[in-house]
Amino acid sequence: MASFLQTFFRGALPIILSAWQVCAVTAWAPLDAAGTQSLRAGRFADALEEVLVDTTFSDTALRYFKLGCAHAGLKNYGKAVFYFKQSARTDSLWAPFAYEKIGDVEQEGGRFENALQAYRAALDGAMTQRYQHHLYSEMYRIVTEHLGEIGDLEWLEEIMEEPPAGIEVSLTDQLERLIGEQAWRQIDSLVENLLDTSQYHQTHCDVASRLIQEPVPDSVLSTRALFRLSKIAFLCQAYPASSDWLLEALSRRDFDDVIHPRTYLYHRASLNFRLGNYNKCIRWFRRYEKKYGPTPGMVYMLARSYRSLGKAALATEWYDRHIKLYPRHAKTHDILWYRAWQKEEAGDNEAARERYRTIYQNHPGRSRADDAFFRCGLSYVKDGKHAAALASFRSFTKKYRSSQMLVGARYWKAKCHMLLSETDSALAGFREISRDHPTDYYAYRSREMLKVLNDSLAQFVMDTVYDEIAAAAWLDSTARSIRQALKPQDSISLTIGRVLSSLGMTDHAEYFLEPLEICYPANLYLQFQLARLYQESGNPTRSFSISRRFKWRIPVDSRGGIPLALYALMYPSGFAENIRRSAAEFNVTPQLLYAIIRQESIFDPVIVSPAGAVGLMQIMPFTGEEIAAALKDTFTVDLLYDPAINVRYGAYYISKLLKDFDGNMVLAVAGYNGGPHNAKKWFRHNKDDGFDMFVEDIGFTETRRYVKKVLANYWTYEKLAEAVASVED
Repeated sequence: MASFLQTFFRGALPIILSAWQVCAVTAWAPLDAAGTQSLRAGRFADALEEVLVDTTFSDTALRYFKLGCAHAGLKNYGKAVFYFKQSARTDSLWAPFAYEKIGDVEQEGGRFENALQAYRAALDGAMTQRYQHHLYSEMYRIVTEHLGEIGDLEWLEEIMEEPPAGIEVSLTDQLERLIGEQAWRQIDSLVENLLDTSQYHQTHCDVASRLIQEPVPDSVLSTRALFRLSKIAFLCQAYPASSDWLLEALSRRDFDDVIHPRTYLYHRASLNFRLGNYNKCIRWFRRYEKKYGPTPGMVYMLARSYRSLGKAALATEWYDRHIKLYPRHAKTHDILWYRAWQKEEAGDNEAARERYRTIYQNHPGRSRADDAFFRCGLSYVKDGKHAAALASFRSFTKKYRSSQMLVGARYWKAKCHMLLSETDSALAGFREISRDHPTDYYAYRSREMLKVLNDSLAQFVMDTVYDEIAAAAWLDSTARSIRQALKPQDSISLTIGRVLSSLGMTDHAEYFLEPLEICYPANLYLQFQLARLYQESGNPTRSFSISRRFKWRIPVDSRGGIPLALYALMYPSGFAENIRRSAAEFNVTPQLLYAIIRQESIFDPVIVSPAGAVGLMQIMPFTGEEIAAALKDTFTVDLLYDPAINVRYGAYYISKLLKDFDGNMVLAVAGYNGGPHNAKKWFRHNKDDGFDMFVEDIGFTETRRYVKKVLANYWTYEKLAEAVASVED
């Protein structure tokens, strides 16, 4: 037991299960387990042998299906189809999947009509709408790409024209078919009529991204369509492509006839702002203002442009104008915040408090109202007015009971008691935070304060017994309501999902498991099962997407007793071998890499941020290129989707930051998120602050929150490693 967990949290491969774990997994897994682990690992010859020698199977159709999967993996396609047909003939739960596998084999052999027939049979038996949509999309793709190789199938024409109920052909699928047919007139119509930018959706970005990749022949898209594509690309933050399409539209003779000048001027000015062409932005917006008057966005971007050009007086003039013209606008809220922060940075805490009060008194419903109240309390601490700070933080805890900053306010309230030598109140406050929010940043800081106060309860004792079934039962016992039982059909879906997960068909498993996750949110026992299934099948992203919600589903008074098996889900160790190897290469702790990945990407290797950061450690392409050059690697952006490369580059980068900042983890983590130049600036300005105030004074709100979360993650991964080590000792 201990050795597995030891390697689990030290970054080694969590593959070999000890005896107690096998028992736990077996209790949760389907009965016919022969061959499942080998199939999931791609060891098809081993899987074939294991299934053939097994005499304990209870589901003949599933046995045939496994044999078919093993033969397909070994490229014994004739035998694979034979066994899949045997599985399908029994009309069992596995028949649709067997037909789909037959379709895959036929498609691999270029027999597209046969593949379509098999997919149709699978579609007829598919139990969930998501699975039906998957099958239909595959059929649609074959028809799109191989239309000339398919004969006259009357049923196919009907099903393509009228999909099954509840299934819609996506815009991207339609576009792919039209591009394949070079049907540019219809593409033009699709862009004009379907991509209404007033109803922005991710699909718009998908369509724009696809057209960016396609060399569009000159003059095949209308001027209106080109301009709409420019606006869509702008909304999707593809600014260079937006500029290209705008220039293409401008080259058309009918541009002035079909695009209103007001729309054009505003779009062009905004685009230049996003491209960093601030002088051009100013020029185009001044033309817009002269003709149509000011707008909130225009005034704000002009102020930002002047500020970026170093013209502080003009920036202030336009910020003042925004406040005067639009006192209740959200951007006015941001401007007031910026000005209050400037005063606080300059050490004028009284003036800062005055501006912060304006925010939370005049804009109480805005997102930064609680933050402004919080900063008022901190400014009193900076002035040494600890009684006033205590009163401020006490008021915060009453006024903002649902704020994400509530724990922080409680921490500073306790610290004010400490600074006022009110030791008993300080002890009570720090203990309460440590108990109720054991893995929060402020809980770890509270324990440090308890050590300073020589308190015997300063240590956070973590469970050291790994028992999945006991953990699930404990989680279930914390629920505020009686567990909702699964409906019969949903029980079948759970069985199917568990089997498909065990076979490594994780995408298919999601078609059946995700609806259960959505429909039974209060059934914590089921949610634990689902998270564990995803983790075991090698899908840490889906597992963590479920388990991270346990934090706020567990009542406050139960959080001090979270079992180790639950912590292992809430703080996963996916991609362990990649992390272990990269951590060793660049001399960083695996726990720090896990902490960053948990915050940056939720263990999703293909995630892309709105700013363009890619993969597990959210590497920006230009940063990746610099790292590749330093490591003497060739570089393409696609490499960042490879977990091994992404983690290696991230480990190199955080290692470099740690060296640059003399091992200071706070500065290194702040530099990872906010840029090393900003971290250096914050250090120069705030180097005389204590630890707590230095973190609170990090200049970017996003980076400030990021540092707290990554440090909390890191400290929790460290505690987990300690808990495991204590068991082994």
